[in-house]
Amino acid sequence: MNGNSMVPDQILDYSRANGVEVLLLQEVLTSGERLIGFDYGAVKTVFSCRDGSAGAAIVVLNQDIEVVALQGLCDRYCAVASLRKRSGQAIVFVSAYFKYSIPTRVFTDRLGDVLDRINQDVLIGADVNAHSPQWFSRPGNNSGSARGTHVESLIAEKHLTVHNQPGHIDTYERPGMGSSNIDVTLTRGGSLANSISEWEVLDVTDSDHRTIRFKIHVGSGPEGPTVGKSRFNVRKADWDRFRLVLAQKVFGDPETMVGDCGRIAESLTRALEQAMEASMPRSRKSGRTNPPWWDAGLEESKRRLNNFRRTKDYKVSDRGQFRTLRNEHLKKIRRAKMESWRKFATSINSDIWGPVYRWARNGSMKSRVPNAVLRGDGTFTVTALETAECLLESLIPRDEAAPVFDRGCVGRVRPEVTEAEVKSAVWRMAPNKAPGLDGITAGVLRKAWGGATAFADLTRGCPQGSQLGPSLWNLSMDRALVTNDDDRVKLIAYADDLAVLIAGSDLGEIQGKARAPLGALCDWASQRGLTFSASKSQAIPLKGGLRPGFTVPFGTEDIVAVCSVRYLGVELDSRRNFWAHVSQVAGKSDSLYSRLRAASSADWGLRQSTSAVIYRAVFLPRITYAAEIWSGGVLTSRAIKLLGSKQRRALLSLTGAYRTTSTDALQVVAGQMPLDLEIRWHVVRTKRKAGQISEEEMRAQWDRLLDIWQDRWDVSEKGRWTHSMIPNIRRRLELPLEVDHYVCQFITGHGDFNAKLTSFALRGTGGCRCGTEDETVNHVLYRCPALSAERSRVIRLIGEDAWPCPTEVFLDTRSNYCALRRFAREAIEAKRLSDRLG
Repeated sequence: MNGNSMVPDQILDYSRANGVEVLLLQEVLTSGERLIGFDYGAVKTVFSCRDGSAGAAIVVLNQDIEVVALQGLCDRYCAVASLRKRSGQAIVFVSAYFKYSIPTRVFTDRLGDVLDRINQDVLIGADVNAHSPQWFSRPGNNSGSARGTHVESLIAEKHLTVHNQPGHIDTYERPGMGSSNIDVTLTRGGSLANSISEWEVLDVTDSDHRTIRFKIHVGSGPEGPTVGKSRFNVRKADWDRFRLVLAQKVFGDPETMVGDCGRIAESLTRALEQAMEASMPRSRKSGRTNPPWWDAGLEESKRRLNNFRRTKDYKVSDRGQFRTLRNEHLKKIRRAKMESWRKFATSINSDIWGPVYRWARNGSMKSRVPNAVLRGDGTFTVTALETAECLLESLIPRDEAAPVFDRGCVGRVRPEVTEAEVKSAVWRMAPNKAPGLDGITAGVLRKAWGGATAFADLTRGCPQGSQLGPSLWNLSMDRALVTNDDDRVKLIAYADDLAVLIAGSDLGEIQGKARAPLGALCDWASQRGLTFSASKSQAIPLKGGLRPGFTVPFGTEDIVAVCSVRYLGVELDSRRNFWAHVSQVAGKSDSLYSRLRAASSADWGLRQSTSAVIYRAVFLPRITYAAEIWSGGVLTSRAIKLLGSKQRRALLSLTGAYRTTSTDALQVVAGQMPLDLEIRWHVVRTKRKAGQISEEEMRAQWDRLLDIWQDRWDVSEKGRWTHSMIPNIRRRLELPLEVDHYVCQFITGHGDFNAKLTSFALRGTGGCRCGTEDETVNHVLYRCPALSAERSRVIRLIGEDAWPCPTEVFLDTRSNYCALRRFAREAIEAKRLSDRLG
């Protein structure tokens, strides 16, 4: 693709028109875990890596193809995945990019290692950047030929088959650099090699690498489940034929209604599926879904561009005109994307916890492709069913000594279910509710009325999510807790988190006292067929002079003492200063507010009032969890500084201020206490709710915290312009200020002022457009003659006798502040208009 932003659109258009199901791409454009240009066209995507630097990818456009990513074999320039159609053999696809600036031997060695660890047939699509007669390259490039010998050696050593054919246009052509064949199609496995047909090279995109297309005739394999199978289109169903086929399958086969309930249910399900296949089409998704920002204007622009491409010599003689046309099309796309994003971002103000917040909390949608797992013999699973079975074998071990229970029903738990009850249950379900993997909806069952799944027998334990599981666990764990009779040893359990507290005067005494309770726990586990993992258990010294690194015997292994331990969501550290927890909790919402910042602008997106709701409902509860335990860790200057730096993202979102504004000023403008004081206030309120302190004591604590904040604000060397406007913290908290991007520039002094921008080397001169003096916030607010008309309304409100007034007067009354807000917007918009006009 060579990083060309037009190519994805062209590839998807061609794929949709020609029924292409799988794409092997090199030199892709990525952004994090996004494959740019394929956000809406791809069903499943496997990257060579997910850090934004992927050089290759595999894209599957047919949702009926099962995809398993072999992530353990992928690297930056090599994407590996196993693909399988229902009843077809699994084939491992490899998309590889041999970057020209890196020695070819690096890539051939890596590809050879991938082939050694796979037992299935393999298909490789590679941009090898090398020449060889084996793939019919043009002679004369010594460097390319030398690189080609490494690829030839790999082909011979791994018994690969080259499928490039002579007589086609070259796979690579770039004006001014010539053309050649440097893209290769390889297979391993005789049956796969024989199934490749109609190999050809096509010029269908603007990339300097042309498109290679071929067909694979997939042989039959063991029957397997259909993962992501498309739904039936019941609106186009032939219901007469459906009932006829269903009756033939049910009543025509005497074995259908024979056997236990499970067998009959499977037979009926199979009969329903066959009747649906015979009477209604599937709602197959096309290989291309237009994004939400696509419109008729873009469709027309793309049609003109494609028409020019087909009828003109767009690569040579008409290249300039083509590039102009293409750039206009791309500009329209960027404009449409931006407008769509603005609408999406602004929607959070009417639906706070809707799609924008979910995106900010979770990030973009992650890959839906399952990863293969490594078996004990060193091979990878290649189908979803193999992966599920391997996971069940590892996660649900079998207890060979467990008694065997009859699967049949012993006794009758309740009266036999009647036909009327079943029918009533079916009619209570919504007819068009999304079906399971079999595609049968409640609507189909009404008309019929007259993934990969692996199973394992539970021989011990409780199923995940069972209602009795927690209670049964508590009953069983209680036996372990009552085995201790030492008053200097205490066992504490919360669900399946177990802590053993041991008091001793030295290490030897602690190790000695630990043997009895830890030994009893090992015996308790052994009696139930369980084992504790010493490597996942941790010890930590909480008092005395012990340093981390010592060991405590636990069965046949040792538990190693560490510096910090996470227990019930709190980081406990050996120094008991909770610095580890403060460090961990401080960054909890970084990603949330980083994304929210991208959804904010001066005139659209997240409003400051909406951000305040998220701050109170999400940010503060995350930070203050269990603060009554660890609040002593926020008293140090290091902790205060760290928490303040982590509060910045939230404060910027709350105020809309420039990022250069100091944290001290942001806290005052937003009216939010410094985070360390907020944590301490949370502890005070918690104590009051618990009845540990009186109402008077709580108010006294509040006054002390405000005094601390006021002292910090008065002595701070930053935010002095803001201090002149808001000198009193208590007064600020009484004011219901509605801040925005414009007024924040005048309250903080950080904004679109030439003198301030010059101090950050963002402007060449600090002079104002009026030509009288430097453009500072003070000059713009009080003296700039270019804004006399806008300023006159503020002067009339405050009074000419009082002008120029002290800066804090602007926040004395609501009317004064509203006048300041209006002036701020008008002044900034006038400045921007002047800058655009030059």
